Amino acid sequence: MKYALFLAICLSTTLVWAGRLPGPGKATGILAPGESHSKSATFGAHTFASVKVTGEGGDIDCYLLKDGVIIDVDDDDMNFCLLSWLPKEKGNYIIRIANHGSGDSKYVLETN
Repeated sequence: MKYALFLAICLSTTLVWAGRLPGPGKATGILAPGESHSKSATFGAHTFASVKVTGEGGDIDCYLLKDGVIIDVDDDDMNFCLLSWLPKEKGNYIIRIANHGSGDSKYVLETN
């Protein structure tokens, strides 16, 4: 819990850094149990990149992929995800959000 809180504080203060091109983004959605959504985003090279997904209820898991390769995963039993990385090159990334809970879950996805 302390680790998650520390990451949440760090991530919330770093969302103002550059990362996603052309700038920070936000998306919302609703996932049924067992359903997943995929979102595409372009991130710049050599710049801290972050993705935060907050769900309402359920178990939300997130996967970050580039060219079909998993870059980062947050698959704990919580209803939020934190993904961060330092892209080596500018490119398109896929953010997959999955609901492993037993009920519908609204979510908000934010990128820096």
